[in-house]
Amino acid sequence: MTRPLPPESGAEPSLSPLVQIDDDEISDKSSGVASEVARTPTSRRDEPVVTRKELWSYYLYYNGDNGVGPLSYSMTLFQSLANAAGFDPVKGLGSDCSAPDASGQCVVPWAGGTKSVNSAVLVANGASFAVMTLLFTTVGSVADYGSFGRWLLLVVTVLCWGAQFASMSLTRPDRWGLAMALYMVGFITYGATLVFYAAIFPRLARNTAHARQLKEKFERGEISAREYDLEVSMETNRISNISTISTKKMFAVTNVATILIPLWGMIGIWTTKFGFHNVWEFWAYNVISGLFQAPYYAFSQTMMAELTPPGFDNMFFGLFGLSNRASSLIGPNVVQAIIDKSGNNWKGFPFLFALCTAACLVIWLCVDVPTGRREAAVWAEKHRSYAQMGVLSAAVETDQDTTHAQGLQKS
Repeated sequence: MTRPLPPESGAEPSLSPLVQIDDDEISDKSSGVASEVARTPTSRRDEPVVTRKELWSYYLYYNGDNGVGPLSYSMTLFQSLANAAGFDPVKGLGSDCSAPDASGQCVVPWAGGTKSVNSAVLVANGASFAVMTLLFTTVGSVADYGSFGRWLLLVVTVLCWGAQFASMSLTRPDRWGLAMALYMVGFITYGATLVFYAAIFPRLARNTAHARQLKEKFERGEISAREYDLEVSMETNRISNISTISTKKMFAVTNVATILIPLWGMIGIWTTKFGFHNVWEFWAYNVISGLFQAPYYAFSQTMMAELTPPGFDNMFFGLFGLSNRASSLIGPNVVQAIIDKSGNNWKGFPFLFALCTAACLVIWLCVDVPTGRREAAVWAEKHRSYAQMGVLSAAVETDQDTTHAQGLQKS
């Protein structure tokens, strides 16, 4: 039976160990029975060392792929042309949706009938999300094989540029349908660029010159597995956000700001003195957003890079991107529904506060980055070995035997 080639490998399967066991790192738990074996992920033998030019290319792409500009314009243009082409259903066909005495409703011709402009926008977003779901759960995994990932990123980038700049040529209201199509293409491909661009980061992080030197020191026994894990984590933070503090700690700091923003907005439910009722509060919000929200995305990507099984980057970042896109579509609609139901613009803040707080507590209390990183390496080795030879690797079999023995001792 023909088996697929392993991720990031050529046609000739040469299994290189991803997991190494350091006997010096075995420590007894409080029960005196269970033990922890430190496992250290290493870079693949066939991955080249990352150059400074490649790192700067990655940074420049990040700055250009920030979503501010043509993508936002495409959405605005689509809605503007649809409103200009539509009519007020209260006054009938030929009426102007923007007239001073308009009812505030606006519909456009749709499949033999009519549909409100707001519904048309929701349809466009929903269809785009469906396509992205299909894309990230299928092509996302394929992107881990050979050099397919880099070509996929190039193609979706070109399509994203083309769709966004093409929308700028639309000036007539009767072209709103084309504007909708171009917006969807741009939205889908932009989401794809975020995913497949971010998936490159783990490979860059584990193949810098310093990361390779750390790996060689570990293999020579000059540093322990725990020291290696810590140093690699620091290197990942350095190239991601120029920080030498642990990912989880910095992520926790940015999470606090994420919680405080909706908490501050909740105050506006009970008083008009504070809680986004004043101009200065919106200026302060933008300052806080720039200082904490922007790093929040960087640290979330860094944490994903640390917990992603090496060699399966596109697969897991595809799932990460799927949840990101889902939240960006579902969240605003839920908040809008709460506002429409209550008639109060501030009633959406409690929902956001509860959601952000719950997510932060799960991250703070339940996510163990060092353990997750080692388990990800074991998982990657198991699946790569099976894809190549149809058998589990020796390291994984040893781990399973150890776990089984521990279970017998406990029982």
